[in-house]
Amino acid sequence: MAVDFDGTTIPGPTITGTTAGAPGNDELAQVVVKATFDRIIGFKLRSEPMYRRFATVQPMDVAYPGASVDMFIQTQDLALATTPLAEYADPDSVPLPAPEKVTMTLNEYGNATVTTMRLREESWSQIDPYQGELLARNLRDTVDKLVEDVAFAQAGGISGNGFNRFNVPSGGGIASGAGSGTSGDYGTINSGAIRRLVANFRKSNIMEFDAGQFIGMIHPDQSVDLREETDVAGWRFPHTSENADTFIWNGSVGVYENVQFIESPRVPVANGVYQSLFLGKQALAEGVVREFGSVVTPQIDKFRRLYGLGYYGFAGWCIYREEAGQILETTSTAV
Repeated sequence: MAVDFDGTTIPGPTITGTTAGAPGNDELAQVVVKATFDRIIGFKLRSEPMYRRFATVQPMDVAYPGASVDMFIQTQDLALATTPLAEYADPDSVPLPAPEKVTMTLNEYGNATVTTMRLREESWSQIDPYQGELLARNLRDTVDKLVEDVAFAQAGGISGNGFNRFNVPSGGGIASGAGSGTSGDYGTINSGAIRRLVANFRKSNIMEFDAGQFIGMIHPDQSVDLREETDVAGWRFPHTSENADTFIWNGSVGVYENVQFIESPRVPVANGVYQSLFLGKQALAEGVVREFGSVVTPQIDKFRRLYGLGYYGFAGWCIYREEAGQILETTSTAV
């Protein structure tokens, strides 16, 4: 004889039933055996913030506290003195060029949550780690969005025009200025457009970041289009060092045409139009009065049953040098 016990055959009398109820304890099992659950609330993984790390210019010597900070940058040099001096010449003095001004507005930002004693006592999960993780994510995403809004603003910078904008028309090439905003009028990102953006940086004497490359933040869909170019002058063996220390950017897909490409879904997309951002040194400035950090709210209710936790920061961002940033509008075939 055999025992058929959940598909396992062993010598002995034939007994039927379930694992929990055998032999013959089905009614008991329905009472004492229950479904259970994990008491840890997990968080889905997501993309990392990326904009703030490139706001590398900071006020160095603020005269006194104020609601905004005027920052100055010398954009013009003296004209070259290439004419030989006559023996008895006493040349006229030339005026020094004036620096240009950019204004950074500082604001307070923060968010706060509150839990109760009852929630803590009756909850089957730990509330403190859950509350802290949600606030930490909100802080990082909020600050990154604040910097993104500055970078993609039409108005800003020294002349009030923001970063230079370009678009890839549906027929190819690259055009100056913002496109129509209708995806059907755009082409996909391509190597030729990247080379022209880099040339614009070079012509304006924009320096690379310390790693020796400009930064290009592109959407994963754009990354697919760029790397799937079939032209022989397309994505040709992007530099990927064997030294693990060089991989410092989350989402980096390699260095190509002297641009360190970082792909992220945080790149703005509207109506099928992608806006990638290319940066060199001095593109963005940041001023911090109070660095962002967590704040524990004092328990001021009569029975001390409310637990408040939040974050607070006092800072501002602005475009420091317009020609050090470029925005490229494209569509994508990767869907």
